Amino acid sequence: MGSKFFSRVFRRLSSLPRTIRRRWWALRIERFRARYLRQAAPLEVCVQFRRQAADIFGNEDALTPRPEKLIRKGGCLRDRELAEIFSGIEFSVWSPPVDTIDWIADFIYRERPRIVLEFGSGVTTVCLWVLLKQIHGADGFRLLSLDQDPREAERTRDGLRRLDATSFSCRVVCAPLIPAVVDGRATFFTMSGCVENILHGLEKQSLFL
Repeated sequence: MGSKFFSRVFRRLSSLPRTIRRRWWALRIERFRARYLRQAAPLEVCVQFRRQAADIFGNEDALTPRPEKLIRKGGCLRDRELAEIFSGIEFSVWSPPVDTIDWIADFIYRERPRIVLEFGSGVTTVCLWVLLKQIHGADGFRLLSLDQDPREAERTRDGLRRLDATSFSCRVVCAPLIPAVVDGRATFFTMSGCVENILHGLEKQSLFL
C-alpha cells in the first residue's frame, strides 16, 4: 500500500518544477534517515531510493548528508563516557560521524561480543574499547585492530594508553596491504602474520568484525 502510494506520488511529482521536487525529496530523505537511524536499511530499498532520486540529485548521493552536516562535537554522543572523552573533538568527514558512533554503541550493547576484530584503527578503536569495558570489565574481552599505516596505529595506541587500556584486552597491529587476487581481480588485502595466531582458539561465535 505504502510503496504503491509513493509510486503514484512520484509520477505526479515528475511534472512539477525541479525546486519543488527537490524540497519534497529532501523531506522524504529526512524521514527515511529517521526510520533507519538505529537499524540497517535494506539494500534493495536503498537502491530503489537512489534510483528514483537520481533525476533530482544527479551524481550526488541522495542518502549521504552533505559534509558540513556531518561535523559535530563529540560531546553530542549519547554515551556519557564517550561524550566526556571526545567532548573537545570535532567529528568530521575524516572520522565516523556522531550518528555512526551512536549506532555502533547500540549494536555493541545489543550483541555484547567478547571478541572484536577491527580493520582500520582510530576513533572507533577507542570507542569500542570503552564500550566493551563497560559491558565486560577491563579484561573480559579482546579487541584487535589492524591498520595499514604505522603512524595511525601508533596514534591509536597513544590514545588507548591515555585511557589505561591494557595490551591484554586491546591490541593495535600494523598490518600492511599486500597484493592479492580475489575472483580473478588484482587488489590489495590486509594481512598480518600474527593475526591467525591471535585468533586461533578463540570462540568464533563471539567474534564481531
